[in-house]
Amino acid sequence: MRIRVVYGVHPSRCFGLSLGIDPILPPKRCIYDCIYCPTGRTISKDSTPQILVTPDRVIDELGKYIDVNGCIFSNIMIWGSGDPLLNYYTPLIASRIRDFIGERGCSVSITVRTTGYMLSEEWARQILPYVDRVLIPLDAGVDLRRTLNDPLKGYTLMKLVKILREIPRQYKRMIWYEINLLRTTTFTNASLYNIDELLSAITTSGITKIYVKTVDRPGKQTNIKPVRGKQIMRIIEKLENEGLKVVFCRKPSIENILIADNSDEAIINHLLRKPLSSDEIKQLYGLEGLRTVERLVAGNVLRKITWSNRVFFIAGGGLIQYMG
Repeated sequence: MRIRVVYGVHPSRCFGLSLGIDPILPPKRCIYDCIYCPTGRTISKDSTPQILVTPDRVIDELGKYIDVNGCIFSNIMIWGSGDPLLNYYTPLIASRIRDFIGERGCSVSITVRTTGYMLSEEWARQILPYVDRVLIPLDAGVDLRRTLNDPLKGYTLMKLVKILREIPRQYKRMIWYEINLLRTTTFTNASLYNIDELLSAITTSGITKIYVKTVDRPGKQTNIKPVRGKQIMRIIEKLENEGLKVVFCRKPSIENILIADNSDEAIINHLLRKPLSSDEIKQLYGLEGLRTVERLVAGNVLRKITWSNRVFFIAGGGLIQYMG
């Protein structure tokens, strides 16, 4: 079995059916070590870009995926085992994907999810003409950042704001913040105090678009819980009152997809990036997919947990060794 670059599709609350492209691959590399990250602990907390996954490998796997499944996705999400802009090739990967999906007749958007810090570098900004949106997580103000995001030393909120403020005006329109609301028994980032801190950073940066959502699956820490109803609506109203464009990402209404490849390898690669509920497994991979994950749990390849009253299948610590 091998670790793939292409995984999914995934039913995204913000973008519909999204096909994942992971230009990093395990071990996870990121400036952050967020408690809610579905890929688990950051193995290499780093800000030094490297030469990792090549564009040729991405296009080869993407072509094979489309050959089998067609263009069943509405979005391509460049994200996976950490910050995609820690791979020097990622701007070229985005460019090649843009050309390739055009040649294949796929009418889809391209999104890159990044911490945003690498956008201070001219080579990284080369990605901007080839994507439809850049998604930057902004979950915590100064007081909560260490607890929630645990950034590499020196990667402050003000440093990020300064970088984004200097993005050329023609590209600022495609940059969105992503606020991922959550709570634990000891704190929540949905407090009005935290939102006020975020507002200060947002207005200073000049970025005016925000996706708001709440955690919907277990992350590095399984004690995180969703934020509900009226509390979310109050936050959205507060953001909109500041003149910001806010999109609330809700559970998508998507029929069963039945991805053509429901092999062990395909499902495991998906779970390496996202824990999936039993309902999602059935929706995406069918009843045979459910039988597959139960078998892999019995073989100690995957773990099965209950989170927020739903059953999830998640990657175990020995999964990468299992895949070889």
